[in-house]
Amino acid sequence: MAGVPVFKPDGSMDPAMRAYIQRQALEPYLDGKDYLVRFLTSERGRALNGRLCKVTGITGGRLEVRMKDNGEVARLKSCNLHPADRPHGPVPGPALGAAEVVARLRTALAHTRAEEYRESQRPDICARMALVEAALAQPGPDDAVRVPAPSPCMDPLIPPDRWNGLVTLMNDQRPCCCGDGTVDFARFATGLLGAGGVECTVCTEEMARGCPALGFPCGHVFHRQCAVQWLRGHNTCPICRMQLGMPGGEYVHMWDYERRLRLRLQEWFISGMCERCQAAFHERDPLVAVDDGRGQGPSLVPRSALGENPLG
Repeated sequence: MAGVPVFKPDGSMDPAMRAYIQRQALEPYLDGKDYLVRFLTSERGRALNGRLCKVTGITGGRLEVRMKDNGEVARLKSCNLHPADRPHGPVPGPALGAAEVVARLRTALAHTRAEEYRESQRPDICARMALVEAALAQPGPDDAVRVPAPSPCMDPLIPPDRWNGLVTLMNDQRPCCCGDGTVDFARFATGLLGAGGVECTVCTEEMARGCPALGFPCGHVFHRQCAVQWLRGHNTCPICRMQLGMPGGEYVHMWDYERRLRLRLQEWFISGMCERCQAAFHERDPLVAVDDGRGQGPSLVPRSALGENPLG
């Protein structure tokens, strides 16, 4: 497909290029591993939810799967298949109060609006901004009425007939949500503060509600100081040994409460990801800008591709 532009002048996608990119994105699922079916809503789909399967092929932008329990076959989207060996579901944490959610959303909205996204370029971002603007404009003395209702994770929030080529491409490659399938802004401090009633397995003491915490993309959360000590010599979770895409010291540096909460809210406007998906896809191995020295500007690469080399 070399030389074929991804997008047409009107912003739509060339069908052949779309099929090519779809297949490239789906081929990693042909890894022989088990996948868990999630978030199907049809009558048949609900019967498949929670069952394990293996991917056997790719047809028309869908993944052909075979259920492990009875051999039943189905064709599913990537957003309905979660790797069975990876954790999923919400992580316990203190809920942010309505006043804090509203104040922080106002700041994130102002930052996103300053980027001047146009409807023709990113109609999904414009739809998310409109959703928040409408919620923040609700009258009344109680901030709770100004907190947007939970929305589907990574949903463009616009009907398919308004998708341009870029939104179509993003939806084609949409992974399965690592949480419960919804975005709830009250949960965006998960992994940043203690939930209360949970033991830190590093020191074996209880994590008080609201205490400084440090969470890992796998969902395990520890006292911040306990995690800092561990990360001085490791880049893995102390419990499940899930590996980070960077040295432990770098992970500690990026885990500042104010900065992380701000970035999570700003990222939602861009990708629509919930806090669990951001942890799994962005915070575990973030993309960083690297200049190749050839005068073509920086390119984005996963942090893990740089090895132990420091950033800067």
